[in-house]
Amino acid sequence: MSALLRTKPPSICCVGASSSGCCRAASIHAAVAAGAGGWGCCRPSSAWSVVQDSEYSNIGATELILSNGMRVCYKCTDFLDDQVLFTGYAYGGLSELPESEYISCSMGSTIAGEIGVFGYRPSMLLDMLAGKRAEIGTKLGAYMRTFYGDCSPTDLETALQLVYQLFATEVVPGEEDIKIVMQMSEESINAQERDPYTVFANRVRELNYGNSYFFRPTRISDLRKVDPFKACEYFSKCFKDPSTFTVVIVGNIDPTIARPLILQYLVS
Repeated sequence: MSALLRTKPPSICCVGASSSGCCRAASIHAAVAAGAGGWGCCRPSSAWSVVQDSEYSNIGATELILSNGMRVCYKCTDFLDDQVLFTGYAYGGLSELPESEYISCSMGSTIAGEIGVFGYRPSMLLDMLAGKRAEIGTKLGAYMRTFYGDCSPTDLETALQLVYQLFATEVVPGEEDIKIVMQMSEESINAQERDPYTVFANRVRELNYGNSYFFRPTRISDLRKVDPFKACEYFSKCFKDPSTFTVVIVGNIDPTIARPLILQYLVS
């Protein structure tokens, strides 16, 4: 996972048949674990290991330091039978960028989200996840970059496969993707400028923070300065190095099942 996948994602094949005889889209497992489509050399590896294992019996938590540097903490809870929550965070974010790069990089999440941050377009991913409950979101903040989500205990493997894909995917924008995102952003800015409360909030922000580029509202003129390739490059870079991340998993998990999955998808 420490290196970005630069091979083309495999084509979606149909596996299994429904009661009506129609094929369903391939699962995430087929895309990550199978060697089809040139991904064989990039599959999660079991050759990596845990370099430190700590038990905190007073709170019922376990902490693992993986050989790739990632820190994983998990705790079994019984609040809800059908819920597992997880989040991963690393320090460093948009506040570290110079003004010349800020506008483009701040659009990274928007552009990457339209393209698909897991190696597939969002609409295709929805089909692949049909019948499963596993959701992951990402956020690039001022001081931290995070991914977060929830899943059912039976779909924990799918959720961890998505995390693997997040680190393994290099987002590259296409011409049509850029056009769609820019049009949506322009419409959003126009709508905000017609909203009296937004005008008031922008004025308050200006009085509090001056003309700092970090707090300045995005204008239509700023969109013209956005470099979509720079934006996607920054997004991919934010989720490239697993050694900077701490991952916390809580919920109705079975350690005998969860631990091997963590080693398979987070340590490789």
